[in-house]
Amino acid sequence: MAEHLFLRLGDSADRVAVARLNADGQLLGRPETIDLAAAAARCEGALVTVLLPAREVVSCTAALPATNASRQRQMLPFSLEDEFAGDVDDLHFALGSSIDAGTYAVSVIERQRLDHWLATLGAAGIVARRIFSEADGVADTPGVTTLFLENGHTLGRRPGGAPFSFDELGLPEVWQLLQSERAEQADLGEIVLFVDSETLRSRGEEIDAWRARVANVNLKELADGALPRLAATLVFREGPNLLQGRFAPKSNYASLLRPWRVAAGLVVALVAFAILGKAAEAWKLKQDDDRVSADIDAICSTSYGLPDQRSCQLEMQRRIAGSAENAGSGTGFLETLAAVASASGDAASIDGIEFRENVMVLNIIVPSVAFLDTFKNGVSAAGPFDVRLVSNTTSNTADGEMVNLRLQVVSASP
Repeated sequence: MAEHLFLRLGDSADRVAVARLNADGQLLGRPETIDLAAAAARCEGALVTVLLPAREVVSCTAALPATNASRQRQMLPFSLEDEFAGDVDDLHFALGSSIDAGTYAVSVIERQRLDHWLATLGAAGIVARRIFSEADGVADTPGVTTLFLENGHTLGRRPGGAPFSFDELGLPEVWQLLQSERAEQADLGEIVLFVDSETLRSRGEEIDAWRARVANVNLKELADGALPRLAATLVFREGPNLLQGRFAPKSNYASLLRPWRVAAGLVVALVAFAILGKAAEAWKLKQDDDRVSADIDAICSTSYGLPDQRSCQLEMQRRIAGSAENAGSGTGFLETLAAVASASGDAASIDGIEFRENVMVLNIIVPSVAFLDTFKNGVSAAGPFDVRLVSNTTSNTADGEMVNLRLQVVSASP
């Protein structure tokens, strides 16, 4: 399966944090911060996902009726227009998956800002398959409030809620805001706090003081930073992809087929060889057919004095019919032929046959002269026939000695 390449954009448009994960969400190598041109070179063959700064994207939920996704996207701006100041036509609304019955995850960004980021990526040659808010990488864990702390930046999510972000707020202020929104409940359940190593060193005293006042805090240090953890969540659980509506990517069949170029070339070569093989076989069969036709034409010309196969076939049928009539409406010929076939068995091979006036002349190849007695007895048992030996010759073949007998089978019937 294809690998995932995550690009996390920040305040500097020409620098990007990069992490590569496999299909199981496992980190492949350490994350790096590089320029966009270098990141573009690493996109080949990977599923590219871009994470925008959470401060530029509003994450929320919307109540929508159950209908098709296209219709829901049309209704989305009107269902949320009271939540935003200004003209909703200046905003881009992205519909995500269902949270519960009738409620859907939504991301909102200014169209102008999304145009800016797409232009920046396009100028570097980066084509993203998905674009999310970085806050969408915060996992929604039942019964757990999740927080990510990076210097003065906080990302988080309450169980069952939309992700959120705060800038330049200390942990006590963030916690106070969360508690004020959940005043009707006793607490916010278990808290998992992810902190990168640099932030843990610079804000360790603040974190320890906050943990001393808040129960059920599970602190986890992120040695490689927050990106691998955010990316691993998005491998399995997508947020609202901002590439919807007029921002939906156009089909790029060339880039999709590029990884398959070698395999496709081999398939084309195999098909071409198969076609050439069939063509050569057809040509050979045509040559064989032409030779057989020429041989038949020569036989027809020599034996019957006729120029074509159709006339030759008609003449053969006429002569056979005439022979049958001379034999008494064909009865003597057919009875004699049946007797000969019965007596010959598998040991004998008939090389030639003539029939005239109740006498059948056979050229028959047998293993030995002794077979003649067996043949005579077999013919006599089939009817009133008399078998006469005209001549015999012996020859050596690859299969051993063979005897060519010329016999007359005379029908005694009137």
